[in-house]
Amino acid sequence: MPRLAPTFSPVPDGSTPLELNISSGELHVSAAPCLIGTVLGSCVAVAVFSPQRRLGGLNHYLLPDDGDDGRHAGWAIPELVRRVSAFGCKPRDLQAKIFGGTSPVSAMRGKRGVGDANVEAARRLLAELGIKVVGERVGGDDGMRVILESWTGVVWVRIHQRRH
Repeated sequence: MPRLAPTFSPVPDGSTPLELNISSGELHVSAAPCLIGTVLGSCVAVAVFSPQRRLGGLNHYLLPDDGDDGRHAGWAIPELVRRVSAFGCKPRDLQAKIFGGTSPVSAMRGKRGVGDANVEAARRLLAELGIKVVGERVGGDDGMRVILESWTGVVWVRIHQRRH
């Protein structure tokens, strides 16, 4: 069966959106229409979107703890919110979506692993920041590719199923 490419939402001004992939420990916020993508396993990506300003961003972190860079939830989530807020967005008006936190290693299935802890960290930090979580696709055994449409807040997900 052929893979179907998603049909992204049209950009209001008719322009072509920039396409950007981020890696673990990175984040990106864009006021200009941008497709921001990443690939996840036990890592988590949080998408934050402002419906009023029609802009958003995505991060990709590896660890559920505090730290001083984008590899850590305790830095990556507040920093993403700070950068979106720098465009004049109020945190109380932002929406968030959470992705990833899978357990792709079969030995970890049924055990609490870093993926579960990463998801819990996202939920806790977003609640502490007063940001409403409006969607999530977390857990499971398979990795995923996610792509945020920065101008709509829509996130596309493609599951990467393991071959047995």
